[in-house]
Amino acid sequence: MLLEGKTALITGAARGIGRAIALCFAREGCNIAFTDIALTDEVRATEAELLALGVRAKAYASDASDFDDAHTIVNQVVADFGAIDILVNNAGITRDALLLRMSEQQWDDVIRVNLKSAFNYTHAVVPVMMRARKGSIISLASVVGIAGNPAQANYAASKAGIIALMKSTAKELGASASCRHTRRSRTGRPLPRLRHVLLRLRPSPLHRWCHGVESSLSNISSLSDREIVAAYRYS
Repeated sequence: MLLEGKTALITGAARGIGRAIALCFAREGCNIAFTDIALTDEVRATEAELLALGVRAKAYASDASDFDDAHTIVNQVVADFGAIDILVNNAGITRDALLLRMSEQQWDDVIRVNLKSAFNYTHAVVPVMMRARKGSIISLASVVGIAGNPAQANYAASKAGIIALMKSTAKELGASASCRHTRRSRTGRPLPRLRHVLLRLRPSPLHRWCHGVESSLSNISSLSDREIVAAYRYS
C-alpha cells in the first residue's frame, strides 16, 4: 500500500473533504490523527470508520485557529503515534456576504479558521519534519483564491493567503510547492479531484548548515534572522 506505516495529521476531518482524505489515506495503510472543534458523535463515527480499515486512528478536540492549542495537539500526536509524516491543513469555513454587507466578525472568522489555522499547524509540524528530514504538507486551496468570487472576499483572501503561505514556506525550507485547483460541480460540491497546495520537504541549505556546525535541528528557532540568511548564502 502506498502510505503503509505513515502517519497523517488532518485538521477538520470529521466530515466533507477532510473525512474523504482521511478515508483515502487509511485505505492506503496510513495511520490517521485528525482534529475537530469538539469530539461529537459524528467525530467518533469517523474515528470508528477509520479503525475499521485496520489502521491506527485517533480524534483530537482542537481549535485549529488557536496557536498554542495547535502546538499542544502536534506534540500529543507525536507522543501517541511516534511521528507525523503528512500534515493536511483542511480546517475551513465560509461566511459569505457581499463586501458592503460583510461584518468584521464574518471577515475575522474566515481568516482565523482558514488561514491562521494553516499557519498554526504548519508552524508546529515543520520542526518535527525537519528533525525527521522528511514530510509532506498539504493545504486546501481554491480557484477562488486566484480568481476571486462575488460575496466571498473573506474566503478568497484566506485561500490566496494559503497559497502564498505554502510557497513562502517552501522557499524558506528549500522545498517544492505545487498548486492544483479544480472547478466546482453544478451542485456546488467539489469535484472528486482534490484542490490543494502540496509542500514536500527535502534537505535544504539550512539543514546542511546546521549539520555542518553540529547544531541540533531542535535549536533552529533560536537562530537569528541574520544567521538563517547566512545559512542560505554560504551553503
